Amino acid sequence: MTLGGAIGDGFVTADRLAARTWAHPEWSVSDLIVAKGDRSVSVVVPTRDHADVVADALDGILPLVGTLVDEVVVVDAGSIDATIDRAESCGVRVETCTARDAGDRSGRGEAIWRSLEVTDGDIVVFVDPRLDAPLAALTGPLLTDDRVSLVKGFRRRPAPRDGQADNGDGRLTELLIRPLLASLRPQLTDIVSPLGREFAACRDLLAALPIAPGPSADIGILLDALRTRGIESIAQVGLGEAQEHDPALTELGPIGRQIVATLMDRSGVVDSGAPLTSYRAVEGGFEAHRAHPTLRDLPPMATTNLTVR
Repeated sequence: MTLGGAIGDGFVTADRLAARTWAHPEWSVSDLIVAKGDRSVSVVVPTRDHADVVADALDGILPLVGTLVDEVVVVDAGSIDATIDRAESCGVRVETCTARDAGDRSGRGEAIWRSLEVTDGDIVVFVDPRLDAPLAALTGPLLTDDRVSLVKGFRRRPAPRDGQADNGDGRLTELLIRPLLASLRPQLTDIVSPLGREFAACRDLLAALPIAPGPSADIGILLDALRTRGIESIAQVGLGEAQEHDPALTELGPIGRQIVATLMDRSGVVDSGAPLTSYRAVEGGFEAHRAHPTLRDLPPMATTNLTVR
């Protein structure tokens, strides 16, 4: 396996993270089954209107059940298409992310929080239903190094225009998140994909953390892992290419506002709570659109009294 990014990869990290960066992970499933010992692994597939891809995603995971994987659960955040039916037709349990203390909110953070209630694994892996799930890569650092508590996946993104290489992890990360991390949490500047939605973590870490709402959950977990366990507890692995592009700018603004609210909170900076106001051209002028951030986290699962399943 390649530590610290292979020469020519374009993934070169500082010494503090190099030993826990695998640009091209080479763990085999059979090796990890041995390393796993008596630990258990839960795979969570968060969904929201993924009817067209969820069955294919599950087909790639289910053959590992009973070996590297102990359970697979789809946690749905309010799909209105056939996602739930298609997941259940694969024989997989589907849970929704509506539970006491979460109220009627549904989204990324709520699905992660709910997953901790309805799974049992010592290691919990979160995959993207739109992409293949390299489970060996995501679980490898956790199963082979007791110091690691969180593994972030990263992918190469498609070139934004023909003949032009993509040198980052999307506009939101490059224009907003990396500058803020450099200012507020420089220990994390070598994380290739700080907003990455594919990750694995020890249950005891996740259960002890408040989970930030909506799209800010992933950056919240990363910042909290740094705060509670240090940079030595964080690893990152390359997962190949991602055939996806950024959402429209009108969607990125509200997402960014929520993420900034969580990043500021985790960095000890009081957020105003003010909405993001954007202006869209309409006939005769401009129309204001406001997106309010949610400043209330979901409580650490270890502190709740929810009934599992």
